[in-house]
Amino acid sequence: NEEALLMYGYTREEFLKLGIKDIRPAEDISLLETFIKNEENYQRIHKQRWRHRNKSGDIIIVEVSGHLLNYNGRRASLVQLNDITEKVKIARELKVSEKRYKLLFNKSNSRKWIFYVHSLEIVDVNESSIKKYGYSKKEFLQMTFKDLMPNEDWPIMEEKIESVEMTEGIMNFGINTHIKKDKSRIKADVSGHKIYYSDRDCMLIESIDVTERERATVKMKENEAQLKTAQKIAKLGYWQKI
Repeated sequence: NEEALLMYGYTREEFLKLGIKDIRPAEDISLLETFIKNEENYQRIHKQRWRHRNKSGDIIIVEVSGHLLNYNGRRASLVQLNDITEKVKIARELKVSEKRYKLLFNKSNSRKWIFYVHSLEIVDVNESSIKKYGYSKKEFLQMTFKDLMPNEDWPIMEEKIESVEMTEGIMNFGINTHIKKDKSRIKADVSGHKIYYSDRDCMLIESIDVTERERATVKMKENEAQLKTAQKIAKLGYWQKI
């Protein structure tokens, strides 16, 4: 039909002079011959993907479906073809992109994990998080985001997560207390953004350990308070002496 002529680039006269081997890449002919040896084998080529070659020599990927019939006194096959070349190309590019993303995710020095927004289940975690928190990947994937935080801190985080669906871009969750496997606690500066992962709405979290920074800040504030107290005492002593 006209669609087939457009797909392959031949005129009707040219197409009617071709055999099925003429529209296949040379390296696929032996496989084709195996399938067309008899009707039983031939039935198996239906509902499959094949590589075909158009008039210009370009390879196209087609989905082949059809059935055997008698045509002008001979056994023939009525075939329906669907050009899925672009679909396959996009799928391959997405697969490559996913592999790159996975590599960047897993090898990142930042602690990262992904959780389902609605259930809070952790569905992926990178190597840095595993090293920092002490859980194995299997253990992480049996946990929820809530399991990493003290119960008393969760209500504030829960409020922020409930607003995720209405927020675009990066969300800053602030400084949080996280619990490691050995029950020790760290301070983490947590941020994240929404992603679509495994066909569900998820959040990609990045956690930066700021424990030492927070301790230094607390210590500095304590020193400042002590200094102010000392200054007040010294000033009081001075006026009492006068």
